[in-house]
Amino acid sequence: ELEEVEACLRGVNFHKTKARNLRAIGSVLLAEHGGAVPRDFEGLVALPGVGPKIANLVRALAFADVEDCGMVVDTHVHRLARRLGWTSSADASPEHTRRRLE
Repeated sequence: ELEEVEACLRGVNFHKTKARNLRAIGSVLLAEHGGAVPRDFEGLVALPGVGPKIANLVRALAFADVEDCGMVVDTHVHRLARRLGWTSSADASPEHTRRRLE
């Protein structure tokens, strides 16, 4: 049940949204991927709630596929890189920052 998943994630920010996404991911994996997690970036970011950061993290850690993965940049690294002058305001997203820092 969704409430069970929410209870497991209660200490995590946005636990209700993450619980819904996890349930949805499970359904998509069963319906469209035979229960297997896609190995490619495009397949991963197509899953509910999965963005570039998590897609690259899954590729690197679950599949040992580090080609074109690069570093994992979240909003905190993105903001810090801008404050330190490593990136500019033209780098509008964590994904832009990731490419710039690499």
